[in-house]
Amino acid sequence: MRIGLFIDTFNLGGAETMLLDIAGLLKASGHTPILLHFGNPYLKEYAAKHGLENYIVPNHKAYKKTLTLPIFAFKTTSFLKKLQLDCLHTHLFGSITGMAVPAKLAGIRHVGTLHDVYTIEEAPKRINLLKVAVAFGTKLIAVSSPMRNFYQARGNFKPERLTFVANFVPAYAHSGDRTEVRAALGVNEQDFVIFSVGRLVSLKRFDLIIDAAKICKQTHSDKNIKIFIAGGGELEQPLKQQIAQTQTQGVVTLLGERNDIPKLLSAADTFVLASDTEGMSRSILEAMAAALPIIATDVGGNSDLVVPDQNGYLVPPNNASALAEKFGFLAGEQEICNKFSTCSKQFAISKFGAEQFLAQHLANYQGK
Repeated sequence: MRIGLFIDTFNLGGAETMLLDIAGLLKASGHTPILLHFGNPYLKEYAAKHGLENYIVPNHKAYKKTLTLPIFAFKTTSFLKKLQLDCLHTHLFGSITGMAVPAKLAGIRHVGTLHDVYTIEEAPKRINLLKVAVAFGTKLIAVSSPMRNFYQARGNFKPERLTFVANFVPAYAHSGDRTEVRAALGVNEQDFVIFSVGRLVSLKRFDLIIDAAKICKQTHSDKNIKIFIAGGGELEQPLKQQIAQTQTQGVVTLLGERNDIPKLLSAADTFVLASDTEGMSRSILEAMAAALPIIATDVGGNSDLVVPDQNGYLVPPNNASALAEKFGFLAGEQEICNKFSTCSKQFAISKFGAEQFLAQHLANYQGK
């Protein structure tokens, strides 16, 4: 099958990473993925590196404005027809609603993956645009069961028009030597290393992790807790200022945007995600595959990934004290950490493997 994979963003986050993962799986299984975008440099680089078809969708200016969307739909229809796609798979709300009409007019089956709920939470009337997309034949995919339930409650979609496919992560061994990586980070075996990964934006709540570090510095100073945050974004400077103001320079380190996350995770003792909202967190899945205990806020799809007291803990959102309590507890409980590590790895392999992920998507592409 020839599968078009479209996203309208210009960055590299969880949704973009999933799109590229799907492209890789499709190619490996004998299908032809075609990357479609408005000039995303990460997608262009991936296509060049892996020898994939890669097209910039024209008429971006018309796409950006509601009044000119009909012009975009008309012009994009002919563009899509020329690609001879068997299915168009779009990612994120804007891409789904923007491509629903062109896909219908081009006679191409359309599948759209929803990666978040805040798009609807912040503007509830947007659900009507998804209803229009579904009316034009789009099938919606949610990346977590709580997300599917959210959209079902808001949109009252028929079961055959809204499904759930969990994200996947390849099972891998640590790609770095633990001792070497920890030495490079300036920590030793006596330190309890906590990692967090994500874009430095407000929804990810890295400010809470820094506040939790401040609490730990006061209440668990004997635990040698070290926290590393990998990621880039608009809040880098404000977070650096917060670290200085809370005097947690010796506890929290911002690593910036990194392309060696698996290597870094080999140095970690546990993983934390403090987001206000999540779909199906790629970073948690990667941490699970790296056999790490997980501390995460009880939001979105995190409850699909973290089973309390089996592979980690769920804590209330917006609660630095709860995070600090779990940091301090795990830092003194090696046996529990070992148990959580084993379970995380097992869950990643058994529940979130590539084979079932690809099979479910192929079924959706075929209209099953």
